[in-house]
Amino acid sequence: MAEGTGTLPDLQTVARLLGGRVNRDEVLCPGPNHSTNDRSLSVKIDTSAPDSFLVHSFAADDPIICRDYVRQKLGLPAFKPNGKRFSEDDIVRVVMAAARATAPKSKPVAIYDYRDENGKLLYQVCRYEPKRFGHRQPDGHGGWIYKGTHRRVLYRWPELLQYPDATALVTEGEKDADNVAALGICATTVASGKWTDDCVQALAGRHCWILEDNDDTGRNKALEAAASSPRSEQHKNNPASRFSRRRRCFGLAGCGSHSGRA
Repeated sequence: MAEGTGTLPDLQTVARLLGGRVNRDEVLCPGPNHSTNDRSLSVKIDTSAPDSFLVHSFAADDPIICRDYVRQKLGLPAFKPNGKRFSEDDIVRVVMAAARATAPKSKPVAIYDYRDENGKLLYQVCRYEPKRFGHRQPDGHGGWIYKGTHRRVLYRWPELLQYPDATALVTEGEKDADNVAALGICATTVASGKWTDDCVQALAGRHCWILEDNDDTGRNKALEAAASSPRSEQHKNNPASRFSRRRRCFGLAGCGSHSGRA
């Protein structure tokens, strides 16, 4: 737990360090010497257990090897037969230290906030130079966990909710969305072009235009966004029926004169 809070470690952080995913109150992750897609090892935080965590291998791996493997991944000290039991403070301290150790060495040149419908910060997309992107989320203690959350939301979602009937322009990235919003137009995008059901449903019933970058990658991403769009029952066979695929550049620098149509 964080000092004085009584809070158990964030399972999302534990899952990231173990290369797995959260499943209710446990982390399912690769067992020792298994492939990265393997989920045969279950890990639960339990400070009443001898190691302060429990492991179970669905592949019948040696439990001692599994515990040693988890200790190494989480940055915990090696087990000693007469050693003290790890406290919740110990677990949180070393797990959070391991998570922060993966932070990028360079500082981001641009930061884009992703917030929930109430304006709470969920995660950020950070741009670095040379051009690359990374995700991070608040760790609850004033620092950062350098990974996105399992929940994905629309960029500029709270602003979109202020105008529920307005047409929304869907851009390829956050910078473009900010530039369009600066013109007084509702604009949004999704982190890394990954559309989830929650993101799609947040645009259901709204008239949208998808703006594509003037290259093959931009056109492909625009088509992917259109294919992810929500559809009413009577328009099942028309992927663009609820999500307009009309694209038009508004004379922005570098945009050229390309204009697409549905």
